[in-house]
Amino acid sequence: MWLAAFLIAAATAYRLMAHPYNVAPIDAMFLLSALYLPRRGAIAWVLPFSAVIFSDLLIYYHWDGSFLQFGRLIDYAAFALIGVLGLWAKHRGFGARVAAVLATPLVFFVVSNFGVWLAADYGASLYSRTLEGLLSCYLAGLPFLKGTIVGDLIFAGGGMLLIESLWHSRAVILRRLSQPA
Repeated sequence: MWLAAFLIAAATAYRLMAHPYNVAPIDAMFLLSALYLPRRGAIAWVLPFSAVIFSDLLIYYHWDGSFLQFGRLIDYAAFALIGVLGLWAKHRGFGARVAAVLATPLVFFVVSNFGVWLAADYGASLYSRTLEGLLSCYLAGLPFLKGTIVGDLIFAGGGMLLIESLWHSRAVILRRLSQPA
């Protein structure tokens, strides 16, 4: 658990630094929290939401003097779905956890771009409220998907592999220690 909590803190710090566009650890915070933190006391939800809301407050205040952007609420829903995906994969095999890592950027892309189309920049319509407008919104979002995929593979995939390998190493060591000499 301490490693997952450390990774969340590191992800928050990374987010506050300059980094390649959309290559961010936010999705990974939610996925790794759901996969590896205990559910008791809702810590798997409290830690990542606290981290993202705190960093959002700092980022948006610095950016435009506000503390929250309406469209960001849709992103929070996407993060919650990523957490649910992690809970689904938590007690399944390694393949399910890998599938969750691979699905994470797509979940965020679909939900967040639907939110952009739905919210239409606080009433100033960027896209028409038609199927064509929705498809245009998703098409316009494709350049951002690349950074999200890279970030999720690095942070969620790398974090998962690190945690899994440490758990496996710990299990091997414990087995060896419990064998008679």
